[in-house]
Parts: sequence; C-alpha cells; structure tokens
Amino acid sequence: MILLDWYQQWLEIRTEFKAKKFELTREVKQEEVCQSCETLRNQLEIANYEKKLLLDRILATPEKEPERTTAPELVAARPRTIPWHVRQQMLEKEDREKARALRNAPKSDSEKIDVSELEKELGVAEKAREQQSNA
Repeated sequence: MILLDWYQQWLEIRTEFKAKKFELTREVKQEEVCQSCETLRNQLEIANYEKKLLLDRILATPEKEPERTTAPELVAARPRTIPWHVRQQMLEKEDREKARALRNAPKSDSEKIDVSELEKELGVAEKAREQQSNA
C-alpha cells in the first residue's frame, strides 16, 4: 500500500506541475502577441471572408436570360485601312457639305450694314467736318 500511496502523490504532483506550466505558457503567449501579428491575423480574416464570398458567387446557380423576341443587331465591320480613292471621295463629299453650309449660312448684321450708313445716321462725319472747318 505504501507504494500505491507514493505513486498517487507522485501523479498529483505531476498534474499540478503540468497545470502550472500550462498557465505560465498561456500567459506568456498572450503577452507575446505583437501588433503586426494582430494586423496579419485581421488581414487573413478579411482575405478568407472575400474568398468565401467569391466562392459563393461562383457556385451560385446563374439566372436564366430572358428569351429574345428579335434578332440582335449586327454592327457592320469597317475595314481598318480604307483605299485612297474611297477616302478621297469621302473627303470631297465632306468639303462639299461644308461649302454648302457656309453658302447657306445666315449673314451677320455687321456684314450687311455699311459703316458709312451708320455714320450718316449718327451724323459723326458731319460733326467732324464742321470741327475741321471751324478750326
């Protein structure tokens, strides 16, 4: 019996030692957590959350597109290089349209009224002549 009592005491001492050692290491680990480790942990959490969202988005069943009642419009593909004679015709046509627009454009008032007519209305020319003759 003495041997069993001794063995029981030895096990109790051993478990107490392990418990104290565990508490000490846990306290030390809590104190050793630095700011950069916390930042990295937060960034990892954010990255994992974003990955989860992307996976959910990819694995989600796609919505069906509504059926079209009309055919899609086809865009005529223009060649990248235009032959010179075609380009020349396009430029000439644009020039003719510009010339026609300039000819048909309304004339401004300053071009229609002559300066001498305005001077007659205001009598500026007559006053200038009277001043020269009086001087």
